[in-house]
Amino acid sequence: MLRYGNDYLNMAVHATDGYCGVVHDVYFDDEAWAVRYFAVMMSEGEGSRVVLVPVPGVSNFQWLDKTVHLSLDHQRLTESPEFRVDLPVSRQYELALHRYYEWPVYWGQTSFLDTPDTKKLDRATIPTDRQNRPDTVERGNGILYGEDDDAPDMMEALVSSEPEEYQEEELRFDDEQREEPYSASLRSMRELCSYSMTGGNGEEAGRIEDIVIDEGEENLIPFLKVKPGTGDAITKSILLPHTYIEGIEWEQSSVVSSLLPVVLREAPGIVPGNTPVSDYINAVLDYYESIAEY
Repeated sequence: MLRYGNDYLNMAVHATDGYCGVVHDVYFDDEAWAVRYFAVMMSEGEGSRVVLVPVPGVSNFQWLDKTVHLSLDHQRLTESPEFRVDLPVSRQYELALHRYYEWPVYWGQTSFLDTPDTKKLDRATIPTDRQNRPDTVERGNGILYGEDDDAPDMMEALVSSEPEEYQEEELRFDDEQREEPYSASLRSMRELCSYSMTGGNGEEAGRIEDIVIDEGEENLIPFLKVKPGTGDAITKSILLPHTYIEGIEWEQSSVVSSLLPVVLREAPGIVPGNTPVSDYINAVLDYYESIAEY
């Protein structure tokens, strides 16, 4: 099922031993266009702290009562590596986080995780009730969507352990060639939703309002929600497949599309409602398949 990213914000988060905070942000990979972490604002006495929870740490979402259930307890969360929302998420931090939780990394094996135990792991163990969900449908460009359901489940936690006899190799970052493979592509959804959009001709084409998340195994982001055009006269929002995104200029706070502004302005407007519905998704995909002349 498809969900708007902003629908996740402020959902109540429950650890295995009770309430622990709310969803503060969603962090995604702008190369694979997939959600990687949920930032949780934890309540700690009179103060608060944000922790980063990898997707495997989420057991399920209960949309009827707007709650997120984790497979982690409160202590496990509070003792996780310190996370700062004012700094970019580095690959070094991600490695530290995955080592702490003892979960495989999503970008491939490292010396720490390339062990017989982790190689035998499946990507995920899907909850039994997931088997009864409608099949996902594939339409142009490999974009996925499914029928509505009340309480979709996220994938369960992957648990692995480092063999006692294994000696961890220290990672060194002493030159550009060594650093490059570890440069992160993680981005904040909150930050992205304040960005403008630039069309294929270099002109301003609108602004980003939201992302759309497919709650399947991969937590893909098939679409961005965009307000096309400029000025106060804009009355509609559209969905833009991420396949038409050429890049994100983080320093300029801009998303660059390969399409002309006029193509975005003429795209089908979003049907009012809480989530994108299948009929509208079909219309969107048909529209973008018909614009080859641009």
